[in-house]
Amino acid sequence: MNKKLGMGIVVVSLLVMAFLFAPLTTATLTWKYNATCAVATDDNQAVLKVTVQCVSLESFLAPQSLKVILSNPEGNTVGKEYISVDDLEDGKETVYVDMADGQPKPGPYLLILKTRQDDRILNRTTVTFTGAQLSIEKVTGTYSKYSDGTCDIKKLRITVRNEGDLPAIISKGMVRVGDEEDDFYVRESVMPGEERTINATAQLPYLKGALPDFYDKKYII
Repeated sequence: MNKKLGMGIVVVSLLVMAFLFAPLTTATLTWKYNATCAVATDDNQAVLKVTVQCVSLESFLAPQSLKVILSNPEGNTVGKEYISVDDLEDGKETVYVDMADGQPKPGPYLLILKTRQDDRILNRTTVTFTGAQLSIEKVTGTYSKYSDGTCDIKKLRITVRNEGDLPAIISKGMVRVGDEEDDFYVRESVMPGEERTINATAQLPYLKGALPDFYDKKYII
């Protein structure tokens, strides 16, 4: 009788253990991942600031490591970042995903969250932008005037404003005075709604006649 009772105890114990462990195999499906996005700049490069939040009712479970993939309006992958399990320890992590090599294009951008291990899609978010809208607000400069009446323009201060919804990445400009013109190269970024003054150097020597009013923005193209 004692032997039979012992077997009964073993069987019951196994059944209880199976019942306790069963939820662990299905609870990983209860994780929910959300992503919020905002444009930003990093070292004068346009990036998408992505904040990922994950929520689970089973607090004893660890979230999965993630891939964050961004595609541009043409469908090409332009940025990719990774989020580890440790990064999600507090349930939230922020990464900065490249939007373009230079000026990002207007249109819809697709953001996808995938599991890093098996590429399972967890979240898809589409964000649409109309583009950067840059305007020149003011131009000032310094020049040297010579005895023969000619002038040499060297330094410019250009105040610009971005009324669009994407960062404006400025790499090149041109100054023209009369029939003379010169290109200048800079590396600046202007966020949406931001006004910024850019310092540039241009070489326009031996200009004849009266200098333009440097507050007249028609001399900058």
